[in-house]
Amino acid sequence: METLERGLLANLRHELRTPVNHILGYSELLIENAAERHLEAFIPAFQQIQSGGRQLLDSIQTALAEKTGPAQELDLHALRKSLHRTAAEVLETSTSLLEDLESGHRQTLADLAAISWALRSLMEFPGEEAAPARMPPKPVRRMEPSSKESILARSKTRGGKILIADDDPANRNLLRRRLEFEGHSVVEAKNGLEVLALLKNQACDLVLLDIMMPDMDGFQTLAKLKQEPQLRELPVIMISALDELRGVVHCIEMGAEDYLPKPFNRVLLRARIGASLEKKWLRDRERRKTDELQQALGLLEQAQAQLSIQASQDALTGLANRRSVDSHLELRSKRETPFSVIYIDLNGFKKINDTYGHQAGDDLLKQVSDRLRVAFRSTDIIGRWGGDEFVALMDASLSEAQANISRITDVLSNEFMISTGETTQRVRIGAAIGVAVRETRK
Repeated sequence: METLERGLLANLRHELRTPVNHILGYSELLIENAAERHLEAFIPAFQQIQSGGRQLLDSIQTALAEKTGPAQELDLHALRKSLHRTAAEVLETSTSLLEDLESGHRQTLADLAAISWALRSLMEFPGEEAAPARMPPKPVRRMEPSSKESILARSKTRGGKILIADDDPANRNLLRRRLEFEGHSVVEAKNGLEVLALLKNQACDLVLLDIMMPDMDGFQTLAKLKQEPQLRELPVIMISALDELRGVVHCIEMGAEDYLPKPFNRVLLRARIGASLEKKWLRDRERRKTDELQQALGLLEQAQAQLSIQASQDALTGLANRRSVDSHLELRSKRETPFSVIYIDLNGFKKINDTYGHQAGDDLLKQVSDRLRVAFRSTDIIGRWGGDEFVALMDASLSEAQANISRITDVLSNEFMISTGETTQRVRIGAAIGVAVRETRK
């Protein structure tokens, strides 16, 4: 009897359950696809392989079940004998099928070959050692699904883009084929470092992350993903041949969306992936709606600002319009402080319009407005009253207002260069200017 520490026992369970996962996974695919491949006569044999895989899993689960305490006594010799006997029986069935099938069934032959390799790896499990060296994974021949399988896959469900991270190529192959059959597109990674590199260059909807991987394991990879702001909300389902409750709890505490044990139960796999994708899509939709709402609010604020400007600004000159001047005049009338109103009426403006056209007249009004801005302070209100009439409001006494009239006369005295469409004309224009003052009330 051997005594194994908890960590070594967990590793042993993982190493033995991995080939069993292959046996169960591939046999399930063989049964499901038998009718499509016209291999109905072989279904009982496929089911016999699946039944043998379940027996192997039960033997491993029973012998290597986690018990309380720091260590566990284990009869590795008895376990090896049990695995060898069952695996040899199943291998005989698998080998017989390989001999009976025609070469045209390439995918079925590849699946059976993968099962046979997994069975042989179990038969070579060394009972004398507590921790067998991990065998190199058998190269998995990647087969494209038939056109009928592809049509079924596309019609089953709304597919997502799923990243599979597992260092075992057979595990990735099984999971990829199952997911593609469900209508998903798949990206593969061998370890956590590849996961992080792939996600920098392409977006995925979900990550299926194996816990036990070289270089960077699943726990470390999950921690890295949760540290990245752009990847923090990406749903992650942890997968492992280990079924320890501590591992499940730790994954959820670290932010994993869910947990899936291997071998995969196809109903559970479909349900948990579907639920994770739906939640992700719902979050994405809510985020898009929030962004759209914020964008709409921004546009509304811009529109309101524009309407506010239009309501108070003269469209041609950019000065205050008559409504705005009236509003400022009313406010000043209610205060006790003195203010002045300066009225400016251009002389000869109608002649400019009649001679050179309204476009030239508009050009002249814009230039007059620009010069009036120079003649007043930034705190004064300058507005276009209508036509060629302007009004300015100043918080000033009569003497200050009269001084400003001189500046207005000066800025308007120089020639204006107005455009008549094809030519430019030099014109002069005068103005009639009046001032009214509201003195301080006594």
